[in-house]
Amino acid sequence: MPEIVVAGAGLGGLLTALALAGDGHHVTVLERDAGAPPGEPLAAWDHWQRRGVAQFRQLFYLLPGFRQLAERELPAVTDALDAVALRHHPLADVTGESSQPDGDIVTVTARRPTVEAAIARLTDTTPGIDVHRGAPIRGLATGDPIAGVPHVTGVVTDHGVRRADLVVDATGRRSPASDWLTAVGARPWPEVAEDSGFVYHSRHFRGPDGRVPALRGPLLQHFGSLSALTLPAEGGTWGVGLITSSRDDQLRALHRVDAWTAVARALTPIAHWVDGDPITGVDVMTRLEDRHRTLCPDRRPLVTGFAPVADSWASTNPTLGRGTTLALLHALALRDTIRAVGLHDPAAFAVAWHDITERDMRPHYDAVVTADRHRIGEIDAAIDGRPYDDADVAWRAYRMLEDTAHLDPELLRGWFRIAGLVATGTEVFSEDGFLRRVARAARRHTHAAPVITRDRLVTLAHTAGTNAAPARGDGPATRTNDRLS
Repeated sequence: MPEIVVAGAGLGGLLTALALAGDGHHVTVLERDAGAPPGEPLAAWDHWQRRGVAQFRQLFYLLPGFRQLAERELPAVTDALDAVALRHHPLADVTGESSQPDGDIVTVTARRPTVEAAIARLTDTTPGIDVHRGAPIRGLATGDPIAGVPHVTGVVTDHGVRRADLVVDATGRRSPASDWLTAVGARPWPEVAEDSGFVYHSRHFRGPDGRVPALRGPLLQHFGSLSALTLPAEGGTWGVGLITSSRDDQLRALHRVDAWTAVARALTPIAHWVDGDPITGVDVMTRLEDRHRTLCPDRRPLVTGFAPVADSWASTNPTLGRGTTLALLHALALRDTIRAVGLHDPAAFAVAWHDITERDMRPHYDAVVTADRHRIGEIDAAIDGRPYDDADVAWRAYRMLEDTAHLDPELLRGWFRIAGLVATGTEVFSEDGFLRRVARAARRHTHAAPVITRDRLVTLAHTAGTNAAPARGDGPATRTNDRLS
């Protein structure tokens, strides 16, 4: 069987290794960060440092689509997570029932360090996978050109060349692969990148009774020029994020604990999510790029023997944690491409991998970018005090669903199926009576007063508790600059 090297032991790299090892390949995973995860995944939040992962302690959530995909394709992953994570039924809080036929929107989730530590422990005990931490890749090794382009035959490390039939780049959204490829004579790696325009101001909490707060609507809710994320996690912990536009100077004060707390408590649908014991200050994440790369412009490979996966191929604004689900989907697509095409003809494999990635993964990327642009347009309009009008019918229907899902459990279930990558928007809205149900709820919601006005938001951000002493768990804001950190 082929020898495969995976660059990067983040979630994308570990899931790729598990998918490929399950087909009998021998996989070597090389990770730059030296620190190994703790033996007990639940200790990872406090005791594991991942300096190469900018979002390691930021908001995180595993979607229902991830659970379904993992249970079907890599059941050992869900077994590993079930031992440490929260199995979350999002409608249980709304309906008061926990045993209803909504298995497709149940998920198993935890904070990012816990999830990664659990999956790392699984890979460490999986036959056919060798993980080396503190093993940075210095460049690519190449052999004779194939189809007139460089052919990658391995990686260069501090200990020499490690040969491989395929090198998989899973180093993430800040992948150094462009420099690696240029150094071996490949043409520049085409990419399209733009700032998504969002700033995240996030905090994590722990409940005194070991439970997470009740959901009263979607995980992501919009309040004019600000959005809020409420994400349950393991061990009675959870995260809350306030999301603004990077151009909104008037809400920059949300990096202060007092301003953040005052605004969060004023958002009545999520105010109870601030009632726990804070375990972080305000973590700020900014300069998040929507970025897409291709190794086969016009279906002509720039290089062979090399395959980017997950965020190394494309990365987006991480609003609802799609990244890990898409990483698993991409890892399984790589497994299936190797099954179907093999690696004996590297040029044919390169084109096949490009085609499958564009067919199966590109629509997810395009959907997030489109949603980002609409949401930034909405925020700009809210700041200016004008309505946001757009002719995109599909987007308007989805926004109606977001605004009304809290009014009807069936609508909330539909929202979770779409946002959780269980079903497409087209599939959900095509179900009998669903669109009519959304329209009825929208008519009821049309004249509802806003939860908070723009003036009130700005006032709270600038005047709340500026002289107050820090509360327990409060600390200085920490900033993640995803482009530079």
